[in-house]
Amino acid sequence: MWLGLAVGAWILLVGAALGRSRARRRLRRFPVAERERRTAVPVHAYAFLCGGRRRTAQTAMTALYLAGLIEVRRGRIVRTGANHDVPDPVAAAALAACRPGRPERPRGVEGRTKRSAPVSRIGDSLARDGLVTHPGLLARIEAWERALLLAAFFSAFLAMTALMVWDVRGSDQAGLAAAVAAPPGALAMIVLARTRPLPNGPTSEGRRAIEEQPLPPREDGPHARTLHGVASDGPRSPLMPDGLARVLRRSEPSAWQPDGPAGLGGL
Repeated sequence: MWLGLAVGAWILLVGAALGRSRARRRLRRFPVAERERRTAVPVHAYAFLCGGRRRTAQTAMTALYLAGLIEVRRGRIVRTGANHDVPDPVAAAALAACRPGRPERPRGVEGRTKRSAPVSRIGDSLARDGLVTHPGLLARIEAWERALLLAAFFSAFLAMTALMVWDVRGSDQAGLAAAVAAPPGALAMIVLARTRPLPNGPTSEGRRAIEEQPLPPREDGPHARTLHGVASDGPRSPLMPDGLARVLRRSEPSAWQPDGPAGLGGL
């Protein structure tokens, strides 16, 4: 039994290490297309550049609020009875996150929107243009690093348990299992401890695109500048409608939010 557990620990460690290495190699070799110089990016892509998925969802919710398709009642998002086609795919995803006739928690609508396929496509497109570090690959690397950390803890726990059994009962198998499981677990922890955080959010070219983003012209509609302000500053923007800002405002640990929670290799 002890040797079987030690072999299993080795398999887990090697598998997680190989997955992590492959994901990091894919990120380093991710092809970036030659991007034509543009004076502006679409508003939802600009929101993604400024604040990641969350900011994109907040901008889409603001567009729906200004269009009268959602409203805030008693701290909940309510989809109105207005029947209106939403051509923008991100705003359509935000509207789909609000189920008709059912008040929704604002964070729930925000969460479902930021995990939607249209928002993911924006991140992929910006990564291909070299404006952000690929968010999907970053999330994959963090998942593999969490798996490697769990495998390292399992190996360490197995080694300590086997060592105690060997000391108490004199079991040769337990002693051998401790000797087999301890070194790779310790090595994995050392590797993770020495791992430098990966770059997250806008690249230097992306930061330049943010700085060069012009204010939308007035002929783009009465709400274009409001959406620009929300994309840039989120709920802190003075242009964001008060009712929506109150239910979305919260302290943010950083200006740019990754795909998932902060972890190894993230913010």
